[in-house]
Amino acid sequence: GNWSVIDGDDPEYQVENNAGTGYAFTDHRYVNVSVEAKINLDKAYVSDAGIGVMARYTDNGHVYRFFYSKESWKLLKRVGGKTSILAESSNATLETGNEYHVKLVVDGFSLKGYVNGVLQCSGRDTDLVSGNSGLYSYKSKGSFDDVAFSVIDNPIP
Repeated sequence: GNWSVIDGDDPEYQVENNAGTGYAFTDHRYVNVSVEAKINLDKAYVSDAGIGVMARYTDNGHVYRFFYSKESWKLLKRVGGKTSILAESSNATLETGNEYHVKLVVDGFSLKGYVNGVLQCSGRDTDLVSGNSGLYSYKSKGSFDDVAFSVIDNPIP
């Protein structure tokens, strides 16, 4: 995707991604981590556009994501390029132009996704053990503010 920083009193990451998947992630790999950001979706270019956060990313075929798409929050895993939905909230909203505090906690086999402090999705999985953490966009334009990574353990060398 096309990522940039919006300068000003409160700098934000912005993504303009109308042609595919975009990631922005940490330099280090972690096993257990909390990833959070205030997300504002400006535009969805297709009906299944997505925006959110991710953990244990090793490549496009191996990642956990917590994101909004098609009127629900989803907890997704990709392993070997195959996608599985671990959990999904029903009838959720993400209104264009509004800011949402989104958080993914990956601790051991437990994965939990929160929006504005409310648990939306939870699941358990053993397939991915470590990786980078970061931000995710699929055919959308949006901004990410107050991005934070809370490491529950030390980075993998």
